[in-house]
Amino acid sequence: MKNISTNGERMTGTSSMEHLISKEEIELLSKTKELIEELLDTLEVLADDDTLEAIKQSATDFEKGKFESFSAKKEIEDFIDSL
Repeated sequence: MKNISTNGERMTGTSSMEHLISKEEIELLSKTKELIEELLDTLEVLADDDTLEAIKQSATDFEKGKFESFSAKKEIEDFIDSL
C-alpha cells in the first residue's frame, strides 16, 4: 500500500479524505453533489412527455378551480390512502 505524507504525518492511501481536503471543501463538494442530483431530477422530468403533460394539466385544472383543499393532516392521509 502506498504511503502519503501530509503535514508531517504518515498515513496510508485508505485514510480519511479529511486529511487531504479542508472541511469547507468537503461541504462545497457535498452541496455541489446535491445540486447536480437536483438538476438530474429536473432533466428526468423534462425528458418525460407524460409527466410534462400531467404537470400542464394540473396547472390548467388549478386555474379552473378543479382541486381539493385539505385543512387537516388526516384529510391528506385519507386522500393519499384512496389513491
